[in-house]
Amino acid sequence: MSSETSTTHVEMEATAIGINFGSMLLTVDPGGRTEGHSHDSAEVWVTDSGAGYVELPDGRLEMRPGTPVEIPARAFHTVYCTSDEPMVFLALWWKRVKP
Repeated sequence: MSSETSTTHVEMEATAIGINFGSMLLTVDPGGRTEGHSHDSAEVWVTDSGAGYVELPDGRLEMRPGTPVEIPARAFHTVYCTSDEPMVFLALWWKRVKP
C-alpha cells in the first residue's frame, strides 16, 4: 500500500458567523492511500462505500460504511483503502475564526 491514489471530487469551504467550515468528498482506490498531512481544524468523516483505516499518532481507526470517525485538530493522518472496491468518504471540518 505505498501508492498515493486518492481523488477529491467536491470541496466546499465558507466562513459564517465566526466559524470556518467545509466539506470534501474523497475516493481512495483499492490498495491506495492519501498523502499524510495535518491541519488546524478537527474533522468528522463518514464512509459511504469500501473500507479501510486512518493511521493516527495514537493508532488506527477503522473506516466502514456509516461509521463516523473523528480526526483531532493537528493530528497527522493518512488514509488507507483495504477493500477490493474504492473507499468513498465525506469529510466535514470547522474551526472558529478570530475577529
